[in-house]
Amino acid sequence: MLLDMNNRLARDNKAFRFRLCLPVGMESFWKAIRGKILDKTLGLLRKRGNKVFGKKISSIRMLVSGRLLLLSAVSFLVTAGIGIFSFKYFLAVRGFWRESNSSKIMQNDKLLGEKQKLLTAEKSLFLDPLELILWFKEKKENFLLVDIRGEEAYQKGHLLSAVRFKSLESFKKLPTEGRLLVLYGNFGGEMTTRKVALDLLKEGYDLKILTIGFNEFRHLKAFWVPRDEWDSLTIEELVEGEE
Repeated sequence: MLLDMNNRLARDNKAFRFRLCLPVGMESFWKAIRGKILDKTLGLLRKRGNKVFGKKISSIRMLVSGRLLLLSAVSFLVTAGIGIFSFKYFLAVRGFWRESNSSKIMQNDKLLGEKQKLLTAEKSLFLDPLELILWFKEKKENFLLVDIRGEEAYQKGHLLSAVRFKSLESFKKLPTEGRLLVLYGNFGGEMTTRKVALDLLKEGYDLKILTIGFNEFRHLKAFWVPRDEWDSLTIEELVEGEE
């Protein structure tokens, strides 16, 4: 009887150990299977990722490398320019770098030539009021005074025998052939006078601009007449109008 009990206990122990070992074996088996599945899945994802994103990654790399190359070139040029300027400044301070006298002479001659051209153009375009007074005294008739001011200002007072400029079309009807036009406004240097002069020059008129305006001519004699000629010059004889 004892023997039967021992045999039964032995069989129960083997069955218990089998039941205990079976889950352990299944767990190790599942781990192995899961590892293989994960490895294959990751491998497939890597292959597909390389195919899909390979071109994008390579283009991004090329773009980044191109920008880095451009930045390097710009920095090299800036550094080289700073170096050349610093070296030239060092030579100039030490007295080794000096511009030749011939180049300075050429620059001065060029500047002088430009100034002479400006003075010549100004002399040909503008008229001194003292020269206009001389024309009045000599009774010249080959010039025509043109007042560009408004109608009210013109009626109050204008230079002797001056005509009022109303518009370009109406001015073309006046007998101006062979006569030099002398333009004036309220004050000297007005942009309105220059604009009218430019329009008339485009139409082929020969003209000059008075360096002073009517207000200066009429009321500020001391501004443009030499002191020794104040008593000999009577402005009222050269002005006509209501005032």
